[in-house]
Amino acid sequence: MKISEAMKVNTNENSLTAPFKLTRMLSNSGPMNKTISMEGGELKISADHNQFEGDLDVIECNGLLHLKHLMETSGGDVAFIPGCPQHDGELIQSIEVAWGNQKDNPYDRNSISREDGLVQFIADETALLVFEVPGHVDEPPEVLWDFFSEIDPRLTSIGYMVVYSPASYIRDSSNDLMLTGMQGYRIYCLVKNGADILRYGRTFVKRCWMQGYGRIELTESGEYLDQQIVNVAAFHPEQMMCESPPIFGDGLTQEKSGMQLHAGGLLDTEMLKDLDGIEDNLYEDLVREARLSAEEVYAQDRRQWLEMKSSEIEKFTGCGDVAAWNAAQCAGDIHILPGLYTLKFERFGWVTVTEMLFDADKFDHQTLADPISYSTDLFVATFEWNDGDPRICSFFDGECVYRFTPTEIDVAVRYGALQNALADVGALWWNSEDTKTIINLLYGDRDLR
Repeated sequence: MKISEAMKVNTNENSLTAPFKLTRMLSNSGPMNKTISMEGGELKISADHNQFEGDLDVIECNGLLHLKHLMETSGGDVAFIPGCPQHDGELIQSIEVAWGNQKDNPYDRNSISREDGLVQFIADETALLVFEVPGHVDEPPEVLWDFFSEIDPRLTSIGYMVVYSPASYIRDSSNDLMLTGMQGYRIYCLVKNGADILRYGRTFVKRCWMQGYGRIELTESGEYLDQQIVNVAAFHPEQMMCESPPIFGDGLTQEKSGMQLHAGGLLDTEMLKDLDGIEDNLYEDLVREARLSAEEVYAQDRRQWLEMKSSEIEKFTGCGDVAAWNAAQCAGDIHILPGLYTLKFERFGWVTVTEMLFDADKFDHQTLADPISYSTDLFVATFEWNDGDPRICSFFDGECVYRFTPTEIDVAVRYGALQNALADVGALWWNSEDTKTIINLLYGDRDLR
């Protein structure tokens, strides 16, 4: 159906104009869009922000046409969230949010954690469903949508909007070279009952697996990763979407950056049924077989990463090979980063975990490379001191949180307290009248500070 014809359809049944609620987030930590530049002959993609702090406001959106307009005209400090903040079934029109804030009586503080489940879809109301297609999928949107329609035939008649990843189709105009191809995209559509989105998404992904669109891959540290055709996290109501254009370095441009609208109706997700007992067993068997077939590759890749990382730690710190190996193994196995472990920050370069924790104020909210990735020039993680409960949040392979040993944290806290105490004592000593008199006698009026 053409867009001009679709506009004549009943507004509430037309995805281009059907009203629905969603949440707009205004970041108080700076812009959330990506920065893309060339450094040392290599493409660098980074984001200088903490995208989990800001003000939420529930807004009324009049269909995908209106959403497209909002996304195209919003700045880099704006993101959109499919769900809406609620408490005891009541809509919260406006609230400040922060990842990892104290959870004791959060509403009195007007500051909550995204982990608390505050943001939810509204039952029995139209809502935004997001198919987030990761970069490893080669099929363009029109081909993938045909496959999606085989999983759920109702998709053939619904409207949707395609938005390419900010890292897609980057061209260097200085030499007319295309630096990246398609790097993933999102498909937005409207559903009749938002409360059913998460169930629908999980069922949809399982049915894709059963049709051959699912496999087991390995992270760069050699860990299992269930590689789906769509990102399951995007079906959650609190998933943030910043669709503002990236900030480009000199000579870089993006092709196919426009948002593509396709007219149609709303999706009734409840028509896609859960897997029955036989189907569920088949799905579990497929995943189990995929994991078993990946074991040989897993062992080989894991060994290679451990050798690389332990050698890097040993050279940087001067520790022994056993200590370096143990540090790498701890990070790769359980995502606990020992003091010897090396990290690369976008602003400060290479440091150890101990150095970072001892100077937490300096590194707090700074971006760095994923701790266990080979790709040390993709700054997709952020260090957060978090009032003495430090962590690194990374978005390299989905969302991953890295933490530190209790001993390292305790020493860092004690060191910080000692530094503050010494600074206070030093200030008192320097400003005392006796000290001033002695310095004046020895050095005259020169300022020695």
